[in-house]
This record gives sequence, structure tokens and C-alpha cells, in this order.
Amino acid sequence: MTISPSPPLAAGAQAADAAAPRLAFPTPPDARDLAAAAVLPTGAAWWPAPLAWCAVRGEQAALALNGLVTNDVMALAVGAGQRAVTLTPKGKVITDLLLLREDAGSLLVATPPSGMDPWLGVLRKYVNPRLARATDERGSRAAVMVAGARAAALLAPVLAPGDAAGLDALPEWHHVGGTLGAHAVRVVVHPRWAQVPLFLLVTEAAAGDAVGQWLASQGAVAAGETLGEWLRVEAGEPRLGADMDEGTIPQEANLDALGAISFTKGCYTGQETVARVHFRGHVNRRLLGVRAEAAVPAGAALHDVGGKLVGTVTSTVLRPQGGALALAMVRREVPVGGAVTVSWNAGEAAHQLPATVIALPEVA
Repeated sequence: MTISPSPPLAAGAQAADAAAPRLAFPTPPDARDLAAAAVLPTGAAWWPAPLAWCAVRGEQAALALNGLVTNDVMALAVGAGQRAVTLTPKGKVITDLLLLREDAGSLLVATPPSGMDPWLGVLRKYVNPRLARATDERGSRAAVMVAGARAAALLAPVLAPGDAAGLDALPEWHHVGGTLGAHAVRVVVHPRWAQVPLFLLVTEAAAGDAVGQWLASQGAVAAGETLGEWLRVEAGEPRLGADMDEGTIPQEANLDALGAISFTKGCYTGQETVARVHFRGHVNRRLLGVRAEAAVPAGAALHDVGGKLVGTVTSTVLRPQGGALALAMVRREVPVGGAVTVSWNAGEAAHQLPATVIALPEVA
């Protein structure tokens, strides 16, 4: 959802109903999510990955994509992957992407579910089908996240012996193919969230039930999306439609630090804005963490010690270990470690909660 910042609240005053943003409180972890979180240090848990898929194939597939995204697709070797972003001509986010090089003429592309239609629109507008052909694979591919200390060992049986032995050593976003029964699968090394090993298991959509049954047979604990949301926020990972949207410059959402932008590749749509920020300036706001003792809603406003509006909460979770954590788009003058007040209205009641701005992920 797109969150609009609320106006600053004077002491004891209530914002007008028409100006109040829509609020979204975090879903408390249920017994299943708490059980899954508990096994992460020694075992493995899994949940459906919120991704949509397409493929781009053809001899010029990489070249065709290279001018449409922020990362260097031409540098991708077979079996490698990368994050990227596709932008408007003004350098604002359309959607973030995961690009996996399957072979010399084929790339598998994942986006958040809400980003796939806009991405396919970009492909249809700019890619000559004689050079590369894009296919919507939302109905034919699916993926689950497999997390935890045992995740690599658990996934080893679906891979060839040599691939399984080296799975732990592969760089982030590298991937290897395998089989699960009669179904083809692909295991992708995901960056760790909250220091937890993570993998994407990409499968044929028809294999959904078989995948769940097989993971259960290997001892993996099924979790809901609440667990994945907790790990995502702990990692400071932005989500399309919550922490970034069509008004966001990539660096505001830390996508440069997350490896989604190349500053050495050739031209791409929206490059001028991204390069200008990187080489000549700075963004006026950035995505940071907000730590509080109790739940705060997405859509709540952040005020500094002087009462000035300095940000908006964009994502929020309740930690299994206790306390609340949020992501917020925060004005650059607010330092990491700075004290803020989270403010929101619910009905006729005005709420304020002290909080601290932090950098994510936190380093132990």
C-alpha cells in the first residue's frame, strides 16, 4: 500500500479525520510462526515466497534487459543472479527485480506480485520481440523460502552431489538446478536476513503440494508470511508498495547498498537521477529502522524532539523475542540513534509512543 505522511500533531491536538492516513498494525506471530522462529538456529522453516515470475529468452535477452534496469545484466554469468530495479524516466521506482541467468539465452525474472504487470508493460514497450521474447510465468512457476541453520543440508537431496556439497559456499543470488520427484527445481542462494541462512526453492507451480510434503518429510517447519515479514524488516529490506513506490528514488530505499545498482554500466532508463544522487548529491530521506517497546502502525508519523514531522512508518512487525520494530522513511537530518515520537490517531484517541531510529540490519 502507498502510505501518505500525516501532518505534525500539536500537543494534545487531534488530526482531522480527512487528513489521517490509513493505519496498519502488525499481525502478532501465532503459535506456528513462533515454533518456526524457534527452530531457525538449529533447524529449518519454510513459507511461500511472495514473488511473481516471467522469463526473457533469446540471443539478445541480456542486451535487451540491460538498458531497462539499474544493474549490469551483461556481466551475469550462467548460474549467477542479481537484484535490479526498473525505473521511470525520472528515476523513480517501478519495481525491484531478481534476475537469474539460466543459460546464454535465457533469464528468469522475479518481481513482487504487484510489480509484474508494470514490468511486463516495460518489456512490451521497449523490447523488440525479434531480439528477445518475454513470457508471463506466473501460472507455471512458484517459489518458497527455506530458512535456518539446516536449510542448505535439507535442500541437498534435490541437487546433484557436486552442487549440493558446494551450496553453502556459493555467492549470493547464485543458483543451481535439480529435481524433486518428477519436477524441475532451482535453488537460489538468498542473502541472509537477521543472520539467518536463506534459500529460494523455485519450482513448477504444479509441484506446490509435493514441495510442501517433501519439506515436511525432511523436518522443515511450515510458517506463515508473518515469519518472513519479521526477517525482512529485521534485515532492513524494502518491500514494494510499503517501503517504496512510484515516488521513491532507489537510494532512498537503500537499493544501492543492497547491490541493486551498478554505477559503471552503460545507460538505462532513469539513470540520470540515480547517477546525480550518487556522484553529486544525496537524498533527503532514507529508509531506517525504528525500535519501540510496543506495536506501532504503518502510516504513523515520526516527530523529532522539537515536534517537527521527520518521517513516516512504512512497515511494522512484532518481534518473536519481544518488542516492536518498524521501517520508516526518515528525513536525513535525523541521526541513527536519534529519539523520535511515533504519533497516530485511532478514532477519537491520539497516540504517542517514544522510539529510537536505528540502522538495519543491526550488528550484534
